[in-house]
Amino acid sequence: MALVEISHVGPFVRIRFTRETFDRETGTLGYDEQDAPFRDEDRRFLDSMRTLLEESGMEILSREILDRTVPDVELDVTPIGYATVYHCLFDEE
Repeated sequence: MALVEISHVGPFVRIRFTRETFDRETGTLGYDEQDAPFRDEDRRFLDSMRTLLEESGMEILSREILDRTVPDVELDVTPIGYATVYHCLFDEE
């Protein structure tokens, strides 16, 4: 599944891909998440989505930027020193 998160603060976007797997032997459900598609056929979707978003003036932020800590920021459930760019732009949980 592809998830496109649009910031509620500015023209910023995060695109991520998720995958659920089921192990029949153990009966456990696995969850994986990454910035690149899991399947090759989804790469065309990603390219089209990037083009559409960039033409609309949206900036796609990398995980490297989103994982940066923002000093001196405290959010509702995130104490000072732990808030990241992702928390500030998208969702703090």
